[in-house]
Amino acid sequence: MQCSYKISDNVIAPVVLQTPVMTSTFGLTTGEQEGKIRGSVDVTFNDSSGPEVELFKQTMSMWDSLLLQMAKDNKQKWFKSAKITDEILDYLHIPMVRENVRKSDGQRFSDSMKGKIKRRNDQFCCEVFDSNKNPITLDDLARSSKIRMLLVQSGVWFSESMFVSSFDTPQIQLISSGQMNGFSFVDELPTTTEGLVC
Repeated sequence: MQCSYKISDNVIAPVVLQTPVMTSTFGLTTGEQEGKIRGSVDVTFNDSSGPEVELFKQTMSMWDSLLLQMAKDNKQKWFKSAKITDEILDYLHIPMVRENVRKSDGQRFSDSMKGKIKRRNDQFCCEVFDSNKNPITLDDLARSSKIRMLLVQSGVWFSESMFVSSFDTPQIQLISSGQMNGFSFVDELPTTTEGLVC
């Protein structure tokens, strides 16, 4: 099931969102699922990222709440069962804003969300640009890079064990890399610690 935005009686547009500048957890992440190579890029809602990131988190959390309520209101149509309880739907729903808790010791990390990278003919389909709007590749997205993404709502996906709203990522802009590339020295070192954050 795909969500769209009705502009007029004759025009229906997909839901497209632009993220603020956020930190990419690992850059491009790939893995095999159901015999197919899948790709995604995760970004984090770091507590110190600022008001734009916090507002975006609230927006995506609102999307999660809306989807879950829609599932409860349409359980007969979506799940072919009026007997499925709200508690079961709470359990089956995978939110876009995901909590990250390490199982070994219960340590919490920043919440995150994921943008899927489509793959066709053994190639990932995502345009990537640097801060000067020049084309680069997905391989240039390093761990802890600062990026922003365009997200296109591609549907609500159902299985026996979950349902989730999915967003594809057709374009990414790399604002700053999370690693040093090339010659990174400066000619003059700062003589003050003003502005230093530890």
